Amino acid sequence: MRIQPPFGDPTMVKFKKIRVYDHDAEKSVDYLIERELGYDIVELQNVTSVKKIKRTDDGKVRKDVDEWCAHAQLPKSLQHVIPPKALTWIAYAEWIRATKTINFRIEPIVLKNAVECSGRTTYSGDERNRLVRDFEISINVKMPVLGQVAENFIIEVLKNNERQDDELCRKILKRMENDDRRSVYVQKD
Repeated sequence: MRIQPPFGDPTMVKFKKIRVYDHDAEKSVDYLIERELGYDIVELQNVTSVKKIKRTDDGKVRKDVDEWCAHAQLPKSLQHVIPPKALTWIAYAEWIRATKTINFRIEPIVLKNAVECSGRTTYSGDERNRLVRDFEISINVKMPVLGQVAENFIIEVLKNNERQDDELCRKILKRMENDDRRSVYVQKD
């Protein structure tokens, strides 16, 4: 089953951001996506935990199903009223190696029939072979009156997540650069 982000749906709130990193595109994608060390996504401010439910990989496409929880973002007084399940969602993602694309769909545990959220992150190289990350996400909350308010709130949280993710990517790519320098130094001995 392929995840197809519904970017043509005019009722959805959308966010798109293109980032350019001054690092070799091919090597960076391998370092960020293929290597297990990557970074801990729990470093995102609103994420409490991420639990791997399932992973399959046929060499061409890697599929992940993860459970995310954002409960810690709530003030302590609300954490007793709003259960963690209300701020937990399942993320379905597929990494398509041929196109260097991650398609994803987010399904909340609560209100899953009222919320549609999906997106795509594509990696490529620019004319100087620098890494380009093209991130886009769409959300639709099908609830009278509150839907638009919820969409706008959620999209702001997602924009902040993208910004934090960008900072983490830059930190990791800097580590990759430092690892490369160390390996060159070791090879010269």
